[in-house]
Amino acid sequence: VYAIKATQVPRASASAVAFAMGLFGGQGNLGLGKQRAFAVSTESRASDILLRFYDTCQSYKNYRKSEEPAVEKLKEPVFDEITLALSKRYELNFTAQDVSSLWFLCKQ
Repeated sequence: VYAIKATQVPRASASAVAFAMGLFGGQGNLGLGKQRAFAVSTESRASDILLRFYDTCQSYKNYRKSEEPAVEKLKEPVFDEITLALSKRYELNFTAQDVSSLWFLCKQ
């Protein structure tokens, strides 16, 4: 049995399962996909410092916070282009804030 670690987030566990199925597909004798046995394990968020280092490392948090303005500046022309395309396509007056809000909702 192969052990695979994932963070305690549903999409991470689902991704780990999909990865393992692709990795081991056709190499075993389990089911139609001829899978090998594997197990996906998770640790609690509080104790998972290896895969969730960004939650516990203050240096990383400080770095990310210092980079936020630069990242936002890089996003501006992309959001402007998307805003223009959406406005033309749907014949509505979207703002960059509208597009940003829609993007945020889609990520959830």
